[in-house]
Amino acid sequence: SMNASAKEIESNKYEIQVIVDLQCSQGDNKIFTITSNLIGLFNVTHISNDDDKRLLLQNMVAIIYSYLRPIVAQMSVMGKLPPLDLQPVNFTQFDIAINDR
Repeated sequence: SMNASAKEIESNKYEIQVIVDLQCSQGDNKIFTITSNLIGLFNVTHISNDDDKRLLLQNMVAIIYSYLRPIVAQMSVMGKLPPLDLQPVNFTQFDIAINDR
């Protein structure tokens, strides 16, 4: 599962949090679980309307996710497992929870 949230911490400054919870099973046996929580801070110069804000937040989540993908792959390899490659995600349909200051 994957969740993302955005929090406006100051005017035009956002904290983006992406949480990925992965569970790998073979039959009834759980092999491993990886839970990752990555947080990024973004400053933007100006957001003119709500559509721009939504698109910008989706892009911020995509940036955080691009950092998360190799981290997850490295964690699985370090655990002597085959690399777990997370697939790219299209965030245009992703609903991001926005928490105001």
